[in-house]
Amino acid sequence: MEQEEVKVDGSTPYTKVAAPAAENVYKASEGFKLQGNFTDKDNIKQLDVNLVRLDGNAGSENVVSFQRKPDVHFYQLDTLLAPNTLAPGNYQLTFRSVDGRQNEGTTDIKFSVN
Repeated sequence: MEQEEVKVDGSTPYTKVAAPAAENVYKASEGFKLQGNFTDKDNIKQLDVNLVRLDGNAGSENVVSFQRKPDVHFYQLDTLLAPNTLAPGNYQLTFRSVDGRQNEGTTDIKFSVN
């Protein structure tokens, strides 16, 4: 039996981020929402979430990093980080989604916490 090769077809997964909003400022003392919708005709096979604190002097610090493997056409992420999880500073949140044909979609959002 021959193994069928899966080839990239160029259609990246669709990502719609509801929270956080780009360039917004959030309070460290409040819970922090991570919300987004991810869709693809070839199923969302993998979702990587990376939250990095950006610091020009000390370099970047990875704060939150996790992966989901939903294997569905539509995946909704809805997570709340506890208050005071994020120290004051500038951050970049990256969502990387991969479909069943290995197409990748990446969305970066920068925001601040005070």
